[in-house]
Amino acid sequence: MRSRTFIFVLLFFLTGLGGAAFLYQLQPAPHPDSPIQVDIADGSSFYEVAELLQREQVIKSSWAFRWMARLKGADRKIIPGEYAFGGSLEPVDLLA
Repeated sequence: MRSRTFIFVLLFFLTGLGGAAFLYQLQPAPHPDSPIQVDIADGSSFYEVAELLQREQVIKSSWAFRWMARLKGADRKIIPGEYAFGGSLEPVDLLA
């Protein structure tokens, strides 16, 4: 009985820790004073866009951004074009 309680508490703790790590990755990335220019090419996959946004430091984590987009159903709604990102944007704001 004690081992079941221990396992339950351990799983609860690890789930909370994983959730906290995921939420940390969704915090706004620090931005310089000037806007960041990003060009999303026509035909780019959402994976490619997420990697580009992470490389350009618009988001902290491409995997967390991809998961959030998948949960919101936004991973299939890519709009190609040239974008300028300024200030601290939360990743959820990029999916609107």
